[in-house]
Amino acid sequence: MAKFLGRATITVDGVVLNSMPGASIDIGGVKRTPVTLDNGKVGFSEEPMPSQVDCNIAVDKNTSLAEIRDWDDVTIGFACDTGQRYVIAGAFSMNPPKATAKDGGSVPLSLSGPPAEES
Repeated sequence: MAKFLGRATITVDGVVLNSMPGASIDIGGVKRTPVTLDNGKVGFSEEPMPSQVDCNIAVDKNTSLAEIRDWDDVTIGFACDTGQRYVIAGAFSMNPPKATAKDGGSVPLSLSGPPAEES
């Protein structure tokens, strides 16, 4: 029987986030766009794309929204329960965090940086 991705553990500078189900990672890299020439040749152009981790975290007494807002040049870890591990060095928080007082104080996070490395 095969095991499929069901959970992810996300860390920021080695500290595990209280992430809720549904976290995602876009590992970034190179985006290729098709280019068709008048003579019928088809090729592509390339554009570098950042990585991105999106998740919701639960707020507890140790959660600092101000610290999350100021994340810059942090290391993000994204470990899948199927064994894959990705690291984004030099990452940052994209938006100021907004906590909602229900369902564990859900705070949506979007973190970005250079393309992720598989470790």
